[in-house]
Amino acid sequence: MSTPLNPLPPEQLELPQELAPQQTMGIPGTGLQPDLQSGLPSGVGSGGFFGAAARARREDPAWTIWDVLLLVVIFVVMTFIAIPITEVVVGASHLFGYSLNQILHNRKELDRFWSDLRIILPVQLLIYAFLLFVMVRLVRARARVEQGFFVNLRWRWPRDIWPGFLLGGTILAIAVQWISARLPVPPSLPIEQYFQTPTYAYLMAGFGILVAPFIEELFFRGFLYPALARPLGVAAAVVLTSVPFTLMHGLQLSFAWAPMLMLLIVGVALGLVRARTKSLAPSVLVHIGYNTTIFAMIFIDTGGFRHLEKM
Repeated sequence: MSTPLNPLPPEQLELPQELAPQQTMGIPGTGLQPDLQSGLPSGVGSGGFFGAAARARREDPAWTIWDVLLLVVIFVVMTFIAIPITEVVVGASHLFGYSLNQILHNRKELDRFWSDLRIILPVQLLIYAFLLFVMVRLVRARARVEQGFFVNLRWRWPRDIWPGFLLGGTILAIAVQWISARLPVPPSLPIEQYFQTPTYAYLMAGFGILVAPFIEELFFRGFLYPALARPLGVAAAVVLTSVPFTLMHGLQLSFAWAPMLMLLIVGVALGLVRARTKSLAPSVLVHIGYNTTIFAMIFIDTGGFRHLEKM
């Protein structure tokens, strides 16, 4: 089965300086000319330096699945450390009117505390920042070639065609909403608690458009996908990457099968973009386009976040 051409230009391999002219001018005395798709001399087999470069074009990250699991453990540990520290700091300082005694002994107050986006989002940002720091250190420690962090994660900006990926995210969001309207989605979901006030809604929109797509794609399609694609292949990696991506949002959706299925489809679509383009930036753009469209729909349906009861 044929697949559509990669819309991004061919990757530029970083050859040693003494070989760089041969890539563009041919190799004197051999009659070999560079292949326009791979950047390698045509007719060169899989051995030697050029074979190693060709293999590097496949999904062959410097890290392993165990490194990815280490990131998961660090994220979980940081979350469990942040929870009691946040409760003590906010409760003891009576920030936003909270009391430590009420937080510790009143379940309703505790639930209200952890649904307050003025508290949740800064804590989430701090955890994400630390996780990003660990990611950078991990790549620098594992990388076999001295390259930048984003080069190792195959971040290739799609240049003139980047708006097309944003549009693709919009189309994906509209399609998912159209299908969801025909499925038994529960009338109320836990995620709606984060839309209690217009301020909360704007905070959610900002976080969901500017932060979440980047961090989520960085982990799932930047780290997890290539670590799975190397031993299991592209198809299995796309599906297996989408499963934890979906489960991560499960609590917000009550693990209801209909919205979970829709999110699984979104995860597969993002994985296919990453696999087809062999680049992380397009999947981030599609994710941003998807989230932006969802929040724009909510904004329109609620009259500019003024009538959130209509959600």
